[in-house]
Amino acid sequence: MTRFATSCGLVVLLLVAACAGRTPNTANVTEVTGGDACSSVTQPGISAATAERLERASNVLDYENIWRAENPGTTQGTIGGSEVRSRIRSNAGQIRGCYESALDKLPAGEGRVIVRFVIDASGHVPAVSITSNDFKAPEVGCCVAKHVAQWTFPSPTNGGFVVVEYPFVVRTSKSN
Repeated sequence: MTRFATSCGLVVLLLVAACAGRTPNTANVTEVTGGDACSSVTQPGISAATAERLERASNVLDYENIWRAENPGTTQGTIGGSEVRSRIRSNAGQIRGCYESALDKLPAGEGRVIVRFVIDASGHVPAVSITSNDFKAPEVGCCVAKHVAQWTFPSPTNGGFVVVEYPFVVRTSKSN
């Protein structure tokens, strides 16, 4: 028997800037592969070069600057952390499914997948990068990123975009 619990927490919610004219197609995401699993997920309309730069960004500010350069003429806006957390929690079952599908590969204890993503002016998620994956099952991070890319959040104020970094934490214990 395996017991399983998740804990989610908002790490960083930064400045917001405009995202001109992106209409995500949540049925068609593109994986950027890094080794044996995807390391980011983007919607159609995001260039491969931009996806690679976002994936290599070392922090949220770099991610935001790359996104801003891709979308000139930006304005700042905001989205409440509680709104982001609420939307993530409402989709927790999808994330739980990512972990449960790989439970046989997960060690007992605690681990986390940290994703960094953009919420655009319409509340869609055009780009997600896996910034950390503590598990020996890379498909867990890929699964999390694919789900996050399909979610819709409240639209940021002022027609802007928001960059979010969010840890999905799981605690497992295995007993016979």
